[in-house]
Amino acid sequence: MKNKVLVSLGFIASVFLFTGCGIKTSEYSVSADNVSELRTYEGVKINVGEFSASNPGEKTIMCRLAETITTPKGESFEKYI
Repeated sequence: MKNKVLVSLGFIASVFLFTGCGIKTSEYSVSADNVSELRTYEGVKINVGEFSASNPGEKTIMCRLAETITTPKGESFEKYI
C-alpha cells in the first residue's frame, strides 16, 4: 500500500516537473478588427509615455524551469514592445 502511494506521488511530481511551456511570442500583425477600430480614432492625438523594463536588455524568461519565452526575432522585450 505504501509503495503504491509513493509511486503515485512520484508520478504526479514528475508530471509537474517535466511539463513546461515552450512559448515564442508572436509578431505584431494587422487584423481587420484592429484596423477598423483604429480608423474610429482618425484625427485624435495619442501619446505613448516612457516606459522601462524591470530587467533592461532581457531577451528570455524561464517558464517553470522547462523552456524559455523569447521574442520572435530575439530582441529584448522592451524593443519588442
